[in-house]
Amino acid sequence: MLDPITSEIPLADAREGSLVKLSMPLSYAGGFAESARQVAELEKVGLDTAWVAEAYGYDAPSLMGYLAAKTERVETGAAILPIYTRTPTL
Repeated sequence: MLDPITSEIPLADAREGSLVKLSMPLSYAGGFAESARQVAELEKVGLDTAWVAEAYGYDAPSLMGYLAAKTERVETGAAILPIYTRTPTL
């Protein structure tokens, strides 16, 4: 819905029905908590998906779960997830 005063479409309305999704690879600078904080902040300005790679000793499934707990609507995707280091139960 167009705001009659500013002639702008509010972000919430603009995102509904949008065909474009914003995504980014997760930054590992600063550690686990800092990465999750960055994603939570970017969620507020429209980030849709964060891609999580298993790199630099981080366990991607654990970080994806942590991101899910710290965000409300951001989707997570496994960018690099080596299956040979996993047991069949994961």
